[in-house]
Amino acid sequence: MEYGYALGRAQRVILTARKGTLLPFDTQAIDCHMWEDDVEDTERIAQFQEYWPRNIDRPPLVKPRELL
Repeated sequence: MEYGYALGRAQRVILTARKGTLLPFDTQAIDCHMWEDDVEDTERIAQFQEYWPRNIDRPPLVKPRELL
């Protein structure tokens, strides 16, 4: 619900989840950083730092409408 609100308000959002998590939304339309517990912290940080610039300024999925 909060993610939908953020999308509707054109807020910047980063999605992360533990690998194996069943995501409650369309994963084809929304990129999510899937991380693993058994990876060294330095590698997990590097993977997230790779994900961040590709997704932090993602355009809205839906164009906002003007209210009359």
